[in-house]
Amino acid sequence: MAGQRTFLPGDTVPSSGVYRVQHYRHRTPHEITILQGEKFPSCRTCGQQVHFELERAAEHADRDRDLAGTSEDD
Repeated sequence: MAGQRTFLPGDTVPSSGVYRVQHYRHRTPHEITILQGEKFPSCRTCGQQVHFELERAAEHADRDRDLAGTSEDD
């Protein structure tokens, strides 16, 4: 994804979604799901040398206007 903004550990997650994680040398890229407002984590192995790029935004079910507050009993 050319031109995609890169986020670093400690940055606030701007939008919920699936992010690609790029580590420094020890692991191939992979994806994580993280929610808006959380902080991007550091890596236990490469510390602050990890970065994140948004692959696809996704709204959390609790924030969806049709799903929020629903339960299996409804």
